[in-house]
Amino acid sequence: MRAIVSGGQTGVDRAALEVARELGIPCGGWCPRGRLAEDGEIPPEYPLRETISAEPAQRTIWNVFDTDATLVLAPEQVVGGTRLAVEAAERLGRPLLHVRPGEPGSADRVREWLRGLPADLLLNVAGPRESEVPGVAETAGGTLREALMDRGEQIAPPRRVLVTGGAGLLGGELIRSAPPGVEVHATQRALPVTGCPAHIVDLAEPGQVTALFDRVRPVLVIHTAYSTVDLRRDIVEATRNVAEAAAAVGARVVHLSSDMVLGGDLAPYADDAAAAPVNEYGRAKAEAEGIVQRAVPMAALIRTSLITSFHPPDPRTEWILRGLRDGSGADLFVDEVRCPIPVEDLARQIWEIARLDEGGAAGVWNLAGRESLSRYAIGTLVAAVFRLEARSLRPVSSTSHPDPRPRDLRLLTLRADRDLVTRARGISESITSG
Repeated sequence: MRAIVSGGQTGVDRAALEVARELGIPCGGWCPRGRLAEDGEIPPEYPLRETISAEPAQRTIWNVFDTDATLVLAPEQVVGGTRLAVEAAERLGRPLLHVRPGEPGSADRVREWLRGLPADLLLNVAGPRESEVPGVAETAGGTLREALMDRGEQIAPPRRVLVTGGAGLLGGELIRSAPPGVEVHATQRALPVTGCPAHIVDLAEPGQVTALFDRVRPVLVIHTAYSTVDLRRDIVEATRNVAEAAAAVGARVVHLSSDMVLGGDLAPYADDAAAAPVNEYGRAKAEAEGIVQRAVPMAALIRTSLITSFHPPDPRTEWILRGLRDGSGADLFVDEVRCPIPVEDLARQIWEIARLDEGGAAGVWNLAGRESLSRYAIGTLVAAVFRLEARSLRPVSSTSHPDPRPRDLRLLTLRADRDLVTRARGISESITSG
């Protein structure tokens, strides 16, 4: 077993975490934003991560999705969040067992069920809260403790994932939101990485990349690193080195591309739209896509839009805020349409793609926010939310840029809508959610 996951609520959730800690089994999971439970804030000793929403349903579904199987410890009739967990497991095709805790033979049923599941199982445990079934924490804990007693000596190692560009906006969020049972390593070039082991490496140097992969031996690589200083070196050659090194060690690849590989004159674009870049950056990213597909044919290629964060602000938003506050303003395109995506939503969707089997993850994915906005519209939204005067923002045409710009990059997210649990928000929602 790799880890036990629960949502941290009183009752069965809390009992599962306590038993895991007692037996030395790694534990974790998602909990509602604010670490909310019926007895107040979930204690900090439980290593849970907060979802985007304070609504408990989100954490219930995410915990089912992120794990290999769900064990429900509850009376015969399940209601509320426990019923949602059962329905989610059935809908997602996850192995599911429902037993009544404390009944004779309940631990034997759990133990026998676990024998038929993978040895490196990531187990989600769900059930009623203490107020719904008084005493359920004690009975569930007893059943689980007896069933898992020998599992505490059979801990499977975590799955090792390498995130390139760990100091970046997306890289940092991927590190923070990594699922239980995952050991994240990250690369850094200049800025420091926090939250996981970091490896200083120049990805454009093939010898350094090969040595890194031989040392880390990841099972998955999420390639987010890029730079616009030298497109050939820092996008094309760096991607070639990462893809070839991943292929050499048999690692899966999730590659971050861009909507800028598209031409901007045939929107909205489906996931399988052919690349037709109009500027040098788009051509470099399109070439990188081809390199990854040839080196790792089952790689997942992510085409995304403007990656945003407002609390704290990403560098683009900070630049707009600085101009608003000091009166210098900013020139913002009024005729270029993009689908900005909150960084938390993008990271979550990437981890969901990584959770799919190799065939289900392979190919191109459009991951974008729900709203289509110009950069000028984004700027006026930022001004309104932060209560700043927008008069210093100057609407300009994208034709004023020295390089050609694709005008309309609206993305259809049909594949993500069908196969992923998380739906990316629009920035109007994310900027006000704090």
